[in-house]
Amino acid sequence: MPRIYQHWNEAETRLAADEATDTFVKFQVKWGELKRQGLLAETDVPRRINQWRNKRREASAARAAEGQATLAAIAKDTPKARRVSASRIAPSPRTPRTIGARIKTDGLLILSDCHIPSQDHELMNKCIDLALSWGVKDVLLAGDLINNDAFSTHANTAADDTDSFEIEMLESSKAMEALQNTFERVFHMQGNHEIRLMKSSPIGHYLWEQWWQKGSLTLTDFEWVEVVHGKDKWRVSHPRRGRATPLSFARQLATKKRCNTIVAHQHLNSMGRDISGYYYAIDCGMSANPDLIPYQLKTDGTTSEMQQGAVILKASTDDHLHPYLLSPDMDWKAMAKLYNK
Repeated sequence: MPRIYQHWNEAETRLAADEATDTFVKFQVKWGELKRQGLLAETDVPRRINQWRNKRREASAARAAEGQATLAAIAKDTPKARRVSASRIAPSPRTPRTIGARIKTDGLLILSDCHIPSQDHELMNKCIDLALSWGVKDVLLAGDLINNDAFSTHANTAADDTDSFEIEMLESSKAMEALQNTFERVFHMQGNHEIRLMKSSPIGHYLWEQWWQKGSLTLTDFEWVEVVHGKDKWRVSHPRRGRATPLSFARQLATKKRCNTIVAHQHLNSMGRDISGYYYAIDCGMSANPDLIPYQLKTDGTTSEMQQGAVILKASTDDHLHPYLLSPDMDWKAMAKLYNK
C-alpha cells in the first residue's frame, strides 16, 4: 500500500496540529497506527518531545493567525478598524501555566533526594512513623526520587557504578506503592534527576506522565510547589544549582518570594530565618544513604558533607504550620510524644 504522506515531516506536522493528539503519548500512538496501516515507512521516526511541542505551538499560532485574517477580511473596508489593527500588539498564542501541585494541608511530611536505589530505608521509615504518630496524612517527594544513573551525563569510573534503568524503576515503584498505601495523598515534584529522564528521549515524558499515575498521586513538572494553610505559605523548591553554604539559597529565596522556604537538592540540613527575620529558611537534607552514592565515596572536595534529613510541617492549636527539621541522630521517641494523643 503506498503511503499517504510523501515525507515523515508532513505526517508529524499534521498529527501535531490535530486537536485529538494533545499529549505526546497520544501522538506516539497515532504514529504507530500510521505505521501499522502502511502509511509510513518503518524508517520514519518522529523527533523528540521538544520538537513536537514546537510543532504544537506553530499549529496554534497558525490557527490564531487564520482567525485574525478572517476578522481583518470582515473589517477591511472600515478605515477605523484598519488603523486600530495596525496600532495594536497581537496577544500571545501561549496560555498561562499554573502550578501543578498547590498543597492545602494541616500536616505534611517532606522527603527529598531519595536517589533510589540509594535510599536510606531506615531513615525514611523513621520519618514516616513519626509523621503517622502526629496524624500527618500527606507526603511530598521534593525531587530526585529516582537516581536515573543510566541517563546521567557524568562519566562513570567503573562499570558497576550505574544501576540499570529496570532496577531503578522497580525499586522506585516499590517505594511509591508503600507511600500510597500509607498516606492519603502523595505529591511528587520534579528534580534535576527526573529532568535527566525527561531529556533523554520521548520515553522519559511517557514515564513521567504514566508510570505512577494511579491512586492518590499528584505529579507536577514544576521544580517547586506551594504549601498553604490558612494565611501561612511555604515554598518547597528543588533548584537546579545549589550552594555549598548552608541556608544561603533558602534565605535569599525566602526574601525574594516573601514566604517561608524549604530547599532540597543541596543535601544540607539546617534551619534559620531570612534576612528580615520573619520567614523560615530551611535546607531539608537528603533521604539517600551517602555511603551508597559512588561519586560521594570516590572523590574528595571541600564542600559540606552530605547531610541527611527531612521536614514535617504540622498545624497546631494556633492554626499555623510549624516546621520540624528531622535528622538521623534526633531523639525519635521523644519527638513522637509531641503530638501523640
